[in-house]
Amino acid sequence: MERLDAVIHRIDQLNAADPNLEMNEGRSEPTALLYGQRMSAILAEFASAPSEHLKIAVRGQHIERWKRPRSDYPEGRIGYLQWRRDAAKYHAERVAELMKSEGYDDDACARTASLIRKERLKIDREAQLLEDVAALVFMRWYFAPFAPGRPPEELFQIVKKNRYKDVGRGPQSRPQTSAACRAGSGDSVGRLSCASLSSALSLRRRRHNVAIDDCCGVRRACS
Repeated sequence: MERLDAVIHRIDQLNAADPNLEMNEGRSEPTALLYGQRMSAILAEFASAPSEHLKIAVRGQHIERWKRPRSDYPEGRIGYLQWRRDAAKYHAERVAELMKSEGYDDDACARTASLIRKERLKIDREAQLLEDVAALVFMRWYFAPFAPGRPPEELFQIVKKNRYKDVGRGPQSRPQTSAACRAGSGDSVGRLSCASLSSALSLRRRRHNVAIDDCCGVRRACS
């Protein structure tokens, strides 16, 4: 556990150098640092016993993100996908370097790097879980500021991508609209954001056996 804590600490140290700042509960914090902490927080609620590989991958999947800005690549989908691939490769290599320096063997480093690159996404349960956590983090914290000015069809497709049907666990397990969501529902973006949160928080319920009862938070189910 000491080496796990050491790697997490080093990831946070690097991300704390992010020059981009974001307001969080009245404080200005480095964007990359805050994102990694949010990812870890959702993982802790979403998974009962995640592996060390997954904990590190979740914390470091956007390590030093600001060093590879989207603006360095062409506009459009092709440029976007190339940026995503190059960024994932960079993040995986940086995290693997940190792990190796803290005593993890080559297999552990390779496994974590594979998760960050999201290889074998549809058949690797941990890679899929990382993807699900990232979707939840985006819908909870980043969808509302992302939405203004975007075409409605684009927003709809994002919501649709992250929406999964309730699998019949009964009314107690269905997401409920929280006060935070209700407060933001006065315009179309707010309503869409709330609907997407409620839908996204049903994410992979059957696969991960997760009980979710609040559209602005998730709760782990004992399995």
